[in-house]
Amino acid sequence: MMRANDRPEQDAPSGRSSRDDADEDSSAWHYAGLAFHKYLYFDGRARRKEFWSFITFGTLFTIAPPAIIMSLVYVLLVTAGRDYSAVAYFLFPFPLMALGLMPPALAVMVRRLHDIGLSGWSIFIGLIPVFGQLMLLGLMLVPSQPSFNKYGPVPKPMPHRGAN
Repeated sequence: MMRANDRPEQDAPSGRSSRDDADEDSSAWHYAGLAFHKYLYFDGRARRKEFWSFITFGTLFTIAPPAIIMSLVYVLLVTAGRDYSAVAYFLFPFPLMALGLMPPALAVMVRRLHDIGLSGWSIFIGLIPVFGQLMLLGLMLVPSQPSFNKYGPVPKPMPHRGAN
């Protein structure tokens, strides 16, 4: 027997549940995809969630798989008594993936700097060893400017379809 609480509320115009829209619009996966969608788009602003979602997924896809593959291949080769220098051949695609993630990473970082009211050129602070990188990391944690700035309107989450 289905209780009233078991069914999501249906929106009249779309027939979709508001719960489905909320999950689709606010997930970290959505925001990481948004950064890829704006691959070379350096104008505008990016919310903290868009930036950190992209960084999280980019890190997971470029660091975790090589580490797992390297560990498995190393164990298999060492237990077989073979030379483990062949591990490098299995890792060849991953630096290429990291290079492919550079343009969207720079773009989302510049848009994030715009979101706090700084010029995209501020990204070069990161070239200062240690101090500059820590400062850039700190800037990525600063909350968005709450109103329109010279780089555009406040980036808001996508509105829920059917919401008033």
